[in-house]
Order: sequence, then C-alpha cells, then structure tokens
Amino acid sequence: MLIRKTIKSILLGDFLRFVIVGIISTIFNYSLFYLLLQFLHVSYLLSSWTWYVAWLVLWYFFNKTRTFQQKGGHKIKKIVWYVLVYAFSLISWLWILYLLVNKLNIDARIANILVIWYSTITNFLWTKYLVFTRKKNDGF
Repeated sequence: MLIRKTIKSILLGDFLRFVIVGIISTIFNYSLFYLLLQFLHVSYLLSSWTWYVAWLVLWYFFNKTRTFQQKGGHKIKKIVWYVLVYAFSLISWLWILYLLVNKLNIDARIANILVIWYSTITNFLWTKYLVFTRKKNDGF
C-alpha cells in the first residue's frame, strides 16, 4: 500500500509538473531544431545541440522552482550535479540521435522526437534523485 501511494504521489506530483515543463520546452525545442535544420540548413546534430545548451540554464530554474518546488538559494552542489546530469544527457542524446539517423536510417525529424522520450524519462529520474533530493543537509 505504501509503495502504491508513493508511486501515485510521484506520478501526480513531480512527474506531472516535469512533463508540463517538458512539453513547453519540447515545443520550443522542436521548433528551434526544425528552424535550424530546415530553413537555416544547420546540421541535425548542431541544431539539436544548440537548443539543448541554450535551455539548460532555464530548465534548472524551472525544475528547481516549478517541478520540484524547492525554495532557497542555489547551492553549488545542486548546480554542479544538474550540469553533470544534463551534460551526460546531452552526450547520450546526440549519440542515440546519431545512431538512429546514420545507422538505422530514420529521418532526423522523427529520430529527434524519439530521443525526446528517452530524455524525458532519464532526465526526470536523474534530476529527482541526484539533483533535487529532499534531504535536510545536502551540501554547500
């Protein structure tokens, strides 16, 4: 019963807020990606990378204040973990995108959507349990 209640709380609380923030980010992401790829003829990897880096800072503030509803200052430990999580996510994002496009011959526009799903799940888990944990004494 406790496990079921905990799962329900996560799905209706943090994850739902994470998805809402993610939907807003994804709309912007895919629009910028598509604009760079289709109209400015920037490579699909650079197009995806550009969006990802540009929104990293904004995501930190949205996730901290909206998704995980944490108040107070920005602790160095959290910022470092956040950057590390999203750096690893970016590397895995681009690697999977490259494999889907170049090895499996999936159109870059479709492949980017597939990678968004992977990224959403892993980023939520990593940010919830590595960055925005609810410990009393969590660092600097």
